[in-house]
Amino acid sequence: MPPYLFTACDTALRVEPADVPDATGWAQRLHARCRLNNKFTGAPCPCTCHDKEARDA
Repeated sequence: MPPYLFTACDTALRVEPADVPDATGWAQRLHARCRLNNKFTGAPCPCTCHDKEARDA
């Protein structure tokens, strides 16, 4: 496990399989709030959800 999470998408990927009420809703909100770049390094978020959003637009 990394010492800090990369982006909101990284957190979302850990929340999705959790056995808690509305985990899917939490994950969707986290994906929507992703800043697209790492706050500290500026590296782009590797999550494939951003590619999907670009295709849907």
